[in-house]
Amino acid sequence: MSNFNVKLFRRFCKSCKLCLNICPKDVFTVNECGQVVVEDADKCIGCRLCVEICPDFALEVEKNGD
Repeated sequence: MSNFNVKLFRRFCKSCKLCLNICPKDVFTVNECGQVVVEDADKCIGCRLCVEICPDFALEVEKNGD
């Protein structure tokens, strides 16, 4: 189990793929509709680079238990 919970808020996400490109652990992928999705949250190391780069505030990374 991951130490971090990654939330993607679909209603805000425009699938610009910035998070996909910046994530050092490949947590994100693109589905068959071209939308960014959280593929493997267990890989998340909590760096929050995705949160910082997201222009739409569509991501949240929290430490489990917080």
